Amino acid sequence: MNRLLLVDDHDIVREAINFYFEDDEEFEVAGEASDGLEGLEKLRVSEYDVVLTDYNMPNMDGLAFVNQIREEFPDQKILVLSMVDETAYINKMISRSANGFILKNSPKKDLVKALKTILAGNDYFA
Repeated sequence: MNRLLLVDDHDIVREAINFYFEDDEEFEVAGEASDGLEGLEKLRVSEYDVVLTDYNMPNMDGLAFVNQIREEFPDQKILVLSMVDETAYINKMISRSANGFILKNSPKKDLVKALKTILAGNDYFA
């Protein structure tokens, strides 16, 4: 079972993704956080196969969060979720060494494809 850490400041997004994987045999949402600071706390006490993080969050946004993950956990797999469909945002995440970027309005099958691609050691940028 692949353990996911879901970091997003919107409850409804976290609830929806939890629902996506509720009965899934391959993925489980093993931890949740509402911003990057809380996400780092979770990473410091438990291991996750992939971190799914929002781009825009209070306290510590996705860019700062990814930077800090790379400093403390350089091998951690990271998939960025966002509503922002602009090349500049995607390029910033690529430069910060995120493993992938997917839009929040993507269907579940695309999210699963992104996760599998990242877990296989490849990058996924929608």
